[in-house]
Amino acid sequence: MEAAISKHPNLKRGPTKESETRFRCLFGNPTDSNREVTVTVLAFNVPKTA
Repeated sequence: MEAAISKHPNLKRGPTKESETRFRCLFGNPTDSNREVTVTVLAFNVPKTA
């Protein structure tokens, strides 16, 4: 997951690993350089139900 985030063309900072399954990143807006978007990714293992 970290490798895919790191390749994003609008990534400004991060990914910062906040826990084993939580990453925070700062992205720039491609049409407005003064705007930034903070994205937090939470990964979950959801087991299949029988």
